[in-house]
Amino acid sequence: MPKLIRLYIDSVLVGLALAVAFMAVLVVLDIAHLQRLVLGAEGGFLAAGMVVLFFGGLFSSVQFAVRVVLLDVAEDRAVEHRRRHGRGRSPRDRRDD
Repeated sequence: MPKLIRLYIDSVLVGLALAVAFMAVLVVLDIAHLQRLVLGAEGGFLAAGMVVLFFGGLFSSVQFAVRVVLLDVAEDRAVEHRRRHGRGRSPRDRRDD
């Protein structure tokens, strides 16, 4: 499986887990009386599910974006390290001055 696809799947799973935990904290601590609304209303569980999906998408997309940027920064640092120490000369390592 390509590294980027694996990274995306991991980000989605972690984002959904964070969203479930976030919704559980909101319900358990009864923030804005959500406990009463989720457990007492007819469509409360549907609304909670929609909140979980929304926050899951939000958390996973932000996490994926940050991790992609960190991958690029790590590769740039590795290229600079190889360039500085004279190892691994390749077309990718050459600077376009």
